Amino acid sequence: MRKQKFLYLLFFIIGLFLGAVGMYIYHLREVEAIQALYSGNKYLEKESVNNSKYSGNKEEKSALTSSETKETETHSVNDPVEIDSLQTNPAYFTEENTEVAKDELLKVLNIELPVKTSNQVDSLLINDKTPEITKLTVEFWISPIHYTGYQMNRSKLVLFGVKQPEKASFEFIEEGKIRLKYKENNLVLELSDDFRPIKLKNK
Repeated sequence: MRKQKFLYLLFFIIGLFLGAVGMYIYHLREVEAIQALYSGNKYLEKESVNNSKYSGNKEEKSALTSSETKETETHSVNDPVEIDSLQTNPAYFTEENTEVAKDELLKVLNIELPVKTSNQVDSLLINDKTPEITKLTVEFWISPIHYTGYQMNRSKLVLFGVKQPEKASFEFIEEGKIRLKYKENNLVLELSDDFRPIKLKNK
């Protein structure tokens, strides 16, 4: 009788053990299935997120492109364009800005200066001969920087600063020297290889 009870108890314990093992195995399978399902959903979510980002970037790019196209289309040839204020200022379009100031030639005179010496005066009184003539080309120039001066060789005089050539006169002094008379000015000009400055009153 005791032996029979022992066997029943043993079978009962073995049954519980097998049941527990079965439940454990079943539980493990459910956990694996849930993990597999979760990982699959997570992968799908990641793919969907990436796709949404790509599509979002694509939509943003297309939106930017369309907006730029619209902005380009809205500006026609006749639309006002921003211009620098200097270019629209009337003072900008002056001769000083468009051209470089240059020297201005006022007049060219070809003059003849009688050469008078003491010997020639005596000979004129005795022989009644015409005096010797010195020919000179005079150029009257005006400088934008108001330069006054001259350069002279034996046949040409370049004169700066005399603004009224008709009021200027010349007189032979001696070889290589002439006198310039202009308004209040009485100046002696000499042969020179370079320009020489002069002071003129009441130009």
